[in-house]
Amino acid sequence: MQPSILNKILKKTEEKTDYFLTLEICQDKVKTAACEIKGGEVEILAIGEKVYDGSWEEATLAADSAISQVEEKFAVEPEVNKVILGLPTEYTKDGKIEESNLVHIKELLKKLSLVPLGFVEVPFAIIHYLQKQEGGPQTLILVRIGQKLTVSLARVGKVTNNITVLRTDNLALDFEKAITSFAEVEVLPSRILLYDGGDLEKTRQDLINHPWLTRASFLHFPKIEIAPQDLDIKSIAYAAALEIAQVVEITEATEIEKPKVQEETPGFGFVKGEDILERQPQEMPPPPQFVSPQEAVPPLPPKRVLPKFTFPQFKLPPIQNLIAFLKARVSPVIPYFKTRIGLLIFLVVFLLLIVGSGVVAASWYIPTAQVNLILESQTLEQKLEVSLNPKLTAIDEANKQSFSANKEIPGLTLEIEEKGTKKAVTTAEKLVGEPAKGEVTIYNKTTNSKTFKKGITVIAPNELKFTLDEEVSVASASESVGSLTFGKQNARLTAAAIGPEGNLGVGQEFHFADFPTTSYSARNEVAFSGGTSREISVVGRSDQERLLASASAELHEQEGKLASGEKILEKTLSGAITQKKFDKEVDEEATELGLEISMKFSVLGFKENDLLTMLEKAIIPSIPAGFEFRRDEVKMEIVDFQKKKDGTVVIKVNFAVSLLPRINEEEIKKNLTGKNLATADNYLRNLGNIAGYEIKFGRTLPFGKSTLPRLAKNIKIETGSRK
Repeated sequence: MQPSILNKILKKTEEKTDYFLTLEICQDKVKTAACEIKGGEVEILAIGEKVYDGSWEEATLAADSAISQVEEKFAVEPEVNKVILGLPTEYTKDGKIEESNLVHIKELLKKLSLVPLGFVEVPFAIIHYLQKQEGGPQTLILVRIGQKLTVSLARVGKVTNNITVLRTDNLALDFEKAITSFAEVEVLPSRILLYDGGDLEKTRQDLINHPWLTRASFLHFPKIEIAPQDLDIKSIAYAAALEIAQVVEITEATEIEKPKVQEETPGFGFVKGEDILERQPQEMPPPPQFVSPQEAVPPLPPKRVLPKFTFPQFKLPPIQNLIAFLKARVSPVIPYFKTRIGLLIFLVVFLLLIVGSGVVAASWYIPTAQVNLILESQTLEQKLEVSLNPKLTAIDEANKQSFSANKEIPGLTLEIEEKGTKKAVTTAEKLVGEPAKGEVTIYNKTTNSKTFKKGITVIAPNELKFTLDEEVSVASASESVGSLTFGKQNARLTAAAIGPEGNLGVGQEFHFADFPTTSYSARNEVAFSGGTSREISVVGRSDQERLLASASAELHEQEGKLASGEKILEKTLSGAITQKKFDKEVDEEATELGLEISMKFSVLGFKENDLLTMLEKAIIPSIPAGFEFRRDEVKMEIVDFQKKKDGTVVIKVNFAVSLLPRINEEEIKKNLTGKNLATADNYLRNLGNIAGYEIKFGRTLPFGKSTLPRLAKNIKIETGSRK
């Protein structure tokens, strides 16, 4: 690929490459990574980890082993000894490393010849990293699965609660114990993220099977996810990269201009010229994005990124043809240009005029910029009680009397049906087989004949029960001088229970359960056989119940589809099973059980714009002069609701509205056109109700990169309140 015109004009600066280690020390494991940072971007080159039994001596050996693993995969000269520490929250207090742990950490670093650059608490680093990856503040519960269970609760990008509890055989109950200790938290986040454990999928299934809706303060069944592998060590590296990139940038500027710079870098615990193990900041705020007029030190010039654009391609005609063309047109008027030298001079002047005109036009039409203004807002709080009427389809704004008196907006009943399939391994067992069978001779010792009905019980010597296969009649005994000959008849018996125990040998004496042995008895002359038994896996009723609960929980995770474009009352969400079908019945032999299930979800809701319309009507009399209401500057909280017999729902809503001052954007654009950064800074600082600003350049030219566009339409103004 040929180098672009801009690459030929602009000098490329070689990006500085830095290397460092990250070292995460937990109570049962040590992780480390070799990292490369270049141009503000961090890349993990190798990762090592080692489990240990909990003592600091073992932790030192584990750290040495983990670093050795990294060195086998990655080597760089000179040897890397700078390290960023990642620590669990139980090792710190009030933003500092606890004294009892600080002594051991210093000793560990000394033995391994490591130079600490800073430290960061692991949950804070992960939340910050997820915020970058997913593009917004995180609200979730973070769970580390180790020898102990570490639970961190984050709301809107800030970790508010941490707890570490001992693990037992029931991890779900351990987790329940941890989150119920957050007594001040009324509603728990419905997203749970698991990381740094063994079989996290098994752990996830155990948590899904737990009845959270009845055991903890979740609005609906939580969505339980497994974090990407090595999320913790990557988050520590990302946190470190932010701080190192700032330090490197300040260092380079110092070498060139020698300005005074702050000695402490805000963020995750990195301090220039100071032992970070002795002093650390308490929080890790994101790098500042806006310049405040109240700051004593002038802001650094905003970073500008040259866009990629392509000049139109054109081809000049051959010089001989151009000369001939100009000579033919000009020579009748100016005899001087009949000579070749005259034409060449004219051509050069002509081309310079074209290029100059193009440069001037480009300087007017190509550059673009965006100016973000942070306005000093006024907060107005308002409480409203509004009725959601399912019979309404739209607000009748023309009828203001009805609108203000009834305070009704259309209510929505949102419904959706979800279907799913799920399989699970069966846990019940059943004994199956065949009963033993054989033939006996029945003896009648009485002088009367006897008929034995089918199914009558006959008992063997080992107390096993057998039943008569068919009805049998036995003749009476016959008397002779000095003797009695018993009546006898052969009959078939079947064991009452399955199993090999009924396979009796020859010559066993049997008796009838309902008759004395002095009257009737039986004996076998041939061994019994055919008795077998074995254990098989079958479907148990508990298997069906457990699978049904698990499938229902997974469908609950999909209920977010209900809120598409609407505002819902989450506490009204309900789900009912409309159809369920198991592929195996109870006691049927199977190692796996399948389920097809359908659930119908219903929730009450409303259109957010309808509620904002009512709010706007309510607060118009309270808006100060010079300020305006903007819907994107409204925060609302539904604090209570009540469903009436007529089907309407009354909700109580608290609003916090940021009223922004009115500004004349066109006038600001006009006053900024063609101004350099210093002049623009002076103008913006003197504007009323402006708390800060940021200038972002879009398209720029190699020259005039510190000058705002000369056309007002090429300047875009964005406004917002101070958050």
